[in-house]
Amino acid sequence: MKKTLNIILLIAVLGLWGSAGYKFLRNYFFMDTATVSSPEPEINFNGIITQRDTFLLEPVNHDPFLNKLSTIQNELEKETPKKKYKPVSQVNKIKQPTAIPVWPDVSYYGFIKSGQNKELALLKINGNLFRLHKGDSKDGIVVKEVYRDSVKVDFKKERRNFWRQGNVVPSVK
Repeated sequence: MKKTLNIILLIAVLGLWGSAGYKFLRNYFFMDTATVSSPEPEINFNGIITQRDTFLLEPVNHDPFLNKLSTIQNELEKETPKKKYKPVSQVNKIKQPTAIPVWPDVSYYGFIKSGQNKELALLKINGNLFRLHKGDSKDGIVVKEVYRDSVKVDFKKERRNFWRQGNVVPSVK
């Protein structure tokens, strides 16, 4: 019973695939010589006259979405006086150049690292030698970061890096 059912289903599947393959491949491989081209019938369009349908659109005073009378018609009927605009001359305000802060003479001579991870930077400011921790300030200079070969300091909202004396300053590319 099961074997006959499988055979019947296999024949049905092969038949379906065979017909689909034949319909696909007949356009490419099989010539249809039985078709005869017939001349197209002549159609005379001279006797056909079409008349245009004319109609008039009237303005709609009722807004179907808001369920109220349209205010567009009322606004169009009202004449609004035109406003006269005077051209405004633009006055370019010249900003006063901000004074560039004059940095004191700063030299970095190295650092000492203590046991509590506090770096102590050795800075020479205007000829005076100071030992400053990170965050300390002297003569308006605030130490922000301390590294082995450089230090970052702020002076009047401007930040600069100073390299240790004796080091070659790396080129910036």
